[in-house]
Amino acid sequence: MSKVSNKKTTWHLVNIKARRNQTTEHYVQAIEKLYHDDPLICFPRGGKSGSLKHVSFSEIKDKTGNPNWIQIELLSYTIVDPEAFYSKSRREDVIIMRILLQTRKKLFYILFLPFTHWL
Repeated sequence: MSKVSNKKTTWHLVNIKARRNQTTEHYVQAIEKLYHDDPLICFPRGGKSGSLKHVSFSEIKDKTGNPNWIQIELLSYTIVDPEAFYSKSRREDVIIMRILLQTRKKLFYILFLPFTHWL
């Protein structure tokens, strides 16, 4: 039997409104484009960045053929410059790797209702 642990869950309700073209189809296309383009999202506080890890659309459609909901996995992390390390024992700068590192990773699940444009 698997153990179930009690974890703190926080729910937020956010109203998202497009500046123009406030249709269900527009919201669905905007989420698809964000996921496809995979831009680096810079959050306003804490020096964190993020990206959409995964997006899935409901198989249940409204009368216009758009999904009733969209599940988004938002990844939040801190980007670390691989050349910004110092070795105290050797008293010199150290390059960890030649790739960009992401630390302090957090995963958030978002449920978006395009018809009502609520997160």
